[in-house]
Amino acid sequence: MATTTITSKMWRNLRVHVEEPHFVVVTMTAGKTMVRNHVYSYEDQIKQRLDGSLEVFYKGTKTGIDDEHLITPIERKYPFKVYYRKKTGSFTFLGVATDVTLHRRRTHDQPLVIRMVIRNVSERPVTRYIEGFAPYKHDVMIHAGVLDQEGKMLINMNSKSLVKGLLSTV
Repeated sequence: MATTTITSKMWRNLRVHVEEPHFVVVTMTAGKTMVRNHVYSYEDQIKQRLDGSLEVFYKGTKTGIDDEHLITPIERKYPFKVYYRKKTGSFTFLGVATDVTLHRRRTHDQPLVIRMVIRNVSERPVTRYIEGFAPYKHDVMIHAGVLDQEGKMLINMNSKSLVKGLLSTV
C-alpha cells in the first residue's frame, strides 16, 4: 500500500484540534482480531441516534489495567477522540466525544464500560502516513496530533504501546 504525501499546511488543516491540552484517543475494532497469537473478540458498540449523533459503548480490558486511564479523564471531562475500523486496515475518525460517562463499573466478572456521545460526527477515513509495525495505529496517532508525520512524539501519553486500544494524557 502506498503512503500518501501531503504538504505540511494540508496536514495541519486536516488534523483534528481540540483546545483542551488533555484528551483520550480510543481505537475500536469490530469483530475478532489476532495480536501476538492471542485472539481478541471486541464487543464495542456504535449506535446511530435519532438526532444524527453517535452513541458509542467501549469496553475496558478484562484485567482492568487501563481503567484509570478511562475513569480519570471522564472525571476531568477531557474530550475523547474516537476511531473505528472493521477487523483490519485503516481507521475512520468518528469524531470527538465530549459527553463521556461511566456506563458500567467493573465487577469481578464484567469489564468497565464507558458511554461516549459524538454530536458532530465526522466519519472521515484516516490518511495513511506510515508503513511498518502497527501502521494504522501510527496513522491514528498522527491524525490525533500525538505524533508528527515522522512518528516523533508531540504529546506525552500514558503508554508508548500502539497495540493498546486507548491512549490518554493522564
